[in-house]
Amino acid sequence: MKIIQSFWTSGIKSIKENNFGWTSPEYNLISWILSANQLRKYYDRLELYTDKLGAKILIEDLKLPYTNIHVVLDELGTYDKDLWAISKIKTYSLQNEPFLHVDGDVFIWDKFPEKLMRSDLITQNLEIVTDYYRSMWDGGIQDNLLYVPKELESFNNANAGYACNMGIVGGGDIEFYKSYTKEAFNFVDKNKSVWDKISKHNFNVFFEQLLFFRLAKKQSKNINFLFEETPKDNEYVGFGDFDKIPNERTYLHLLGGYKKHDYCYRSMENYVLRYYPEFYERLVKLFDNKLSSHFPEYKFSKSENQLLINDFRSKIHVNNNINKRYLFSRDINSIGLLNDFKVLMNKDKNFLLYKLPCHDIIQEENFKVLKVKEISGNDLSYPLDEIDEILLTELDKPIVYRDLVYRLKMYLDDDVIGEDLIVFLNMINERLGYFVSRKVISFYKK
Repeated sequence: MKIIQSFWTSGIKSIKENNFGWTSPEYNLISWILSANQLRKYYDRLELYTDKLGAKILIEDLKLPYTNIHVVLDELGTYDKDLWAISKIKTYSLQNEPFLHVDGDVFIWDKFPEKLMRSDLITQNLEIVTDYYRSMWDGGIQDNLLYVPKELESFNNANAGYACNMGIVGGGDIEFYKSYTKEAFNFVDKNKSVWDKISKHNFNVFFEQLLFFRLAKKQSKNINFLFEETPKDNEYVGFGDFDKIPNERTYLHLLGGYKKHDYCYRSMENYVLRYYPEFYERLVKLFDNKLSSHFPEYKFSKSENQLLINDFRSKIHVNNNINKRYLFSRDINSIGLLNDFKVLMNKDKNFLLYKLPCHDIIQEENFKVLKVKEISGNDLSYPLDEIDEILLTELDKPIVYRDLVYRLKMYLDDDVIGEDLIVFLNMINERLGYFVSRKVISFYKK
């Protein structure tokens, strides 16, 4: 089965004109760098469907590792840029053999299950439709539509239902995809005269995700899912957890709000800087050297990354010189650090914990916030509770993990024993791991 992706620039003249849901155009392209390279790591056949500008950006400028390029999406020029799913529909319609379409905000650290890849219909997961989608439909879409497919007519009166998340979508039932994409185009095209009266961005959900599920159900088609869990349509948890890859998660999808969650998109950027620095260098040139997530002398190579990491780790217990080189080294060193911490926790409790010298605790109204310095100057903020404050206070000086646990136990009442003590220690370990992943503390094997 071939892996495909689609990138539609929607008629813009410059890639800098559209954020594509991200905080900036740069992060959109960083996402494509990571998505394509991770897919190519596990699959020999990776094809791109795009338009002329998309081909220039992803292929000529960034040199992403696609094995075949189809420049076929310029014909979508009559569609509004907010109808972003129409390019996916077009791409599905062009398939004549089994395929799996993977969104450009999806990243993998393993191959997809073989059983899944043999399926007729595949999507990421089934999701429960809640008031989140319902409010989109009732809040200005439904009443303005001139045409609604029969499969969606019952949605007007339904209290609940399902849709398919299509971070990945595909399978071997090409006949179904021909009928589905034809109906999706009909749904969009027959309502062209009212596009300006509806939220086109929200409309994508209905002509892609809901229509897919309801048409498959009408035709008694079986859909196989990458994940069996069925979240609510606005409650996707864990899909941006870069600190848990690859041991605990092998699939991330920065859908919706994850694209503007600073921890998520900066972790994505740090991952690309560490493992795909040559692609990041091309991105820097594309944006006229205006990106600031590196230091001026950086040479964009894996070998230099390793030298920086080794130097950072060897001096972590003595270095207080906070400059761009230090922050950059800290950032690329942070990738995978939580996994290393957990391994060390399971093997040996005789290691030193350090609070890194690149954060401040700020009082804001009735609570305190931890401000972590970033190389870009846009610091990250994390709220602190009482336990966090105690923990960070005890880490004012380097301390052996065993000794830290002993000191923290002194804050407990004498009757905290047995299961209650285990719960407390697990919470401490969870918070330590959290602060490791947020670049607040690190560790050093004696």
